[in-house]
Amino acid sequence: MSEAKDIENLRAAAKDAAKETAFDSHETKDDDDLGADSKFDDSHCSATGSKQDSKVEEALSDDEILEKLQRFFFEDERFGRRLEEFVHARCGEFDLNNDEYKLQYTTLYDEYKSLFESMLESFIEGDLKCSINDVYRALKAADDKSTANPNSLDAFFAQVLIASTDFEVFMSMLRDAARQHSRK
Repeated sequence: MSEAKDIENLRAAAKDAAKETAFDSHETKDDDDLGADSKFDDSHCSATGSKQDSKVEEALSDDEILEKLQRFFFEDERFGRRLEEFVHARCGEFDLNNDEYKLQYTTLYDEYKSLFESMLESFIEGDLKCSINDVYRALKAADDKSTANPNSLDAFFAQVLIASTDFEVFMSMLRDAARQHSRK
């Protein structure tokens, strides 16, 4: 399966999981309604909302942080496209005739992981106005809740997020892209 299909399958599975999961404490809110019922807390990240043309800093809850991060991860086309472009641009360095991993693949992986992390960090710090620690805290809270429901969207998202930076998953994407490229 190609990496584009892998990403599309992950996005489809996440959307299906979101539809099937009841979000009692994780309801989707419009950007203008973010934090309407929450208090400002310096330990949480914030979203700038406009109410009567004034900017108001409002705290995002852990659930809201994860919801927005999931939406970015699964639905932002630029994010997926940049990762795919990286893999396609570098797939020519993959040797389809050798089953052993070359040392240069570690460098490619480090570059991919750096790109992945920098795009996530940019979204987290720029769009969410959060710190990485806020996201870790939100993921930890979701992980604690997922013991009761290991099939929740948050548990699934955490698994996908981890898999996205896994060396073997990266190598599989690179191998698939190299096979596609060699057929052309």
